[in-house]
Amino acid sequence: TALATVTGGDNLTSVGYRIFEHTPFYDDYEGDIVYLGNWILGCKNQKISENRDLTPLLREGITGIADYAFYCQNDIKSFSIPSTVKYIGKEAFSSCISLKTLDIPSSVKEIGDNAFYECYNVTKLTIPKGVVSIGEKAFNRCLKLKSISLPSTVQYVGKEAFHDTAWYSKQASNKVIYAGK
Repeated sequence: TALATVTGGDNLTSVGYRIFEHTPFYDDYEGDIVYLGNWILGCKNQKISENRDLTPLLREGITGIADYAFYCQNDIKSFSIPSTVKYIGKEAFSSCISLKTLDIPSSVKEIGDNAFYECYNVTKLTIPKGVVSIGEKAFNRCLKLKSISLPSTVQYVGKEAFHDTAWYSKQASNKVIYAGK
């Protein structure tokens, strides 16, 4: 409860669920988006996204978005993930029900489990070259997702990554469902 200063974070490859929440470091952090080095830890203000584009609020050089960082930010309609981000954490954008436009840059290597779970209004998804891993249920319940493109760089696709999408439902009559190779 006394932790007021935290430094580091520049060489991390993952940051867990609501790390440092309920510490002075997190709760007294100036600004609505909390950072640890070049990672986004979370968004303190649940109304920050209301009628706003979050992109101008983001620092340059971000390499990761922590687990649950923007969880249930219901007003986010579009989000441009910075071109320096390599890691998108578990449930990072889960239940962002108004999210329609999703641009994943080629810098991203890993998309965590449930990263975009229940982003109901996303309609099209292009996974860029460079992505190696797509976690379990990463895009599950993106109900309006009709088009998916996967590059040959993807080495792992988790269980039910695209389940309960319009694309998956259309493919379900086949015994084997393919997305890329």
